[in-house]
Amino acid sequence: VLEKGAPRARELAEQGFAGVFSALVDILVLGQERGELRPDFDPALVASLLIGANVFFFQARDILRHYPPVHFADDPAAYDEGLVDLLLRGLEAAHGGQPDPVR
Repeated sequence: VLEKGAPRARELAEQGFAGVFSALVDILVLGQERGELRPDFDPALVASLLIGANVFFFQARDILRHYPPVHFADDPAAYDEGLVDLLLRGLEAAHGGQPDPVR
């Protein structure tokens, strides 16, 4: 349904995610303007990542339950917290091999 050129793609985008997407972009832009977030990323890209990751989670959680290392399949809040943490702090180790303090 969401493949390129699908006839309902615009309708689904406008009805399904437009408000959430716009709100996320606005929050990210505000964070950039306040100096709370890096100024050199595309807020629309980050909003796309967040929405895409959450769509994947809810579509795949029944499968994820069967992967032993997955502890968050039945805990959407834990999934979201981990996702936000990765976005805010990244994957790279802090300089000197010491972890960054928790924000």
